Amino acid sequence: MARHRSSHNLSQNSKQEEIRLAQKDAWNGLVVWLFLEVLSFAILPRSNIIPGNNKLLTWLTFSVPLGLVGAYLIGLSSWLMKHIQEEVDRSHPNKRLMLFASQLVGWVGLLGIGLPSIMVGLVLWSYLTKGG
Repeated sequence: MARHRSSHNLSQNSKQEEIRLAQKDAWNGLVVWLFLEVLSFAILPRSNIIPGNNKLLTWLTFSVPLGLVGAYLIGLSSWLMKHIQEEVDRSHPNKRLMLFASQLVGWVGLLGIGLPSIMVGLVLWSYLTKGG
């Protein structure tokens, strides 16, 4: 009976660790996204490095939901990777596919978080190629 409790406690601790890791990664993604938001949509346009003070609302309309979802997906990807590695048997025929799908979720999350810098890059490229 004691052995069963010990096993159960290890399982609970592992699940709590998975959740903590996912939360930490989601919060880190959120912090990075907020930094990119401020830099891309407040500092750069106001310092005239990029044009676009009048496009702020349009940019935020796309960037805010995708950034929040991106941060969530980063955390989800982190949780999925750890969960699959620990809980799915090595011999499972689809384990590699599940790990790849988890990584793909993370990359989609990174795109959402990185959208402000992608948008700034596109604005700069357009500005430089069209001459303002």
